[in-house]
Amino acid sequence: MANRVLLDVNGLKVSKPGFNVLNASNLNLQFISIASQLPKLMGGSVHRGSAGPSDVYYGKTFTGIPLVFWTPSFGDHFNRDGWLLCGTTEYFYAQAFVYPDRIRFIHRTSNITFRYIVWDFST
Repeated sequence: MANRVLLDVNGLKVSKPGFNVLNASNLNLQFISIASQLPKLMGGSVHRGSAGPSDVYYGKTFTGIPLVFWTPSFGDHFNRDGWLLCGTTEYFYAQAFVYPDRIRFIHRTSNITFRYIVWDFST
């Protein structure tokens, strides 16, 4: 099994599946904490007045799962815990599922806004 996560004095690195983070090139990293090397694909928000799913399409299909951060806001109450890393994550009544072509937000409450950022490491 490959080492996938490295946290040292240079920052945080996460390799793509199957690559060892200790010797992976930047092209084989899923995340690197150096801001100038984070190619952001898109960001935005989705508001729903009623419960149900909301899909956000990237406009491209990745070969794997892209890096996604998200945070929900319920009415006037925002997530004070900060941004959540997406895989399959639940935060109170909100869930986010990441697929190669989209994010699916699922919520069991009304009046919710999801904010999200997607990074493109395939370039």
